[in-house]
Amino acid sequence: MKRKPKSNANEEINNLTWKWFVSARAKNIPISGPIIQTKARQIAEQMSVTEFKASNSWSESFKNRHNIVWHKIYGELNSVDVKNVDEWNVKLKLIIEGYEPKNIYSGDETGLFFRALPSKTLSGKSEECKVVIGKAQKPRCFKNLDSTKFPIIWRANNKA
Repeated sequence: MKRKPKSNANEEINNLTWKWFVSARAKNIPISGPIIQTKARQIAEQMSVTEFKASNSWSESFKNRHNIVWHKIYGELNSVDVKNVDEWNVKLKLIIEGYEPKNIYSGDETGLFFRALPSKTLSGKSEECKVVIGKAQKPRCFKNLDSTKFPIIWRANNKA
């Protein structure tokens, strides 16, 4: 005879938190332990569950239960939808038509938002992580360009 597992009072909170986590990671949103805990508390509050605390031990159990691990975020793979590239290239040529090459630069590589995204995220073990901002000494977007001729000084920053 099979025994029915005990019903956990927090099971619905766990399930809703897991659904949110999967949805956020599908959008490549970086997630940390405190972010998961905050979301779980919000879900509990919406359900009027006052005794739920989303403690560190709950967070560790949640991560173990769903096989969630830390991954380093790297590269620019899938940073843009490939279907839109050709259309954007046509628009870009029209936009930059009146500018001299010395006044054109790649804004995503300047490091303006170098601390906007974390360098690690929680994700499933088999999930590959991606992010838009790079850390390269010579970014791929400068591949066929001489960066010394730009009207800027280019410096790489491994924290960018």
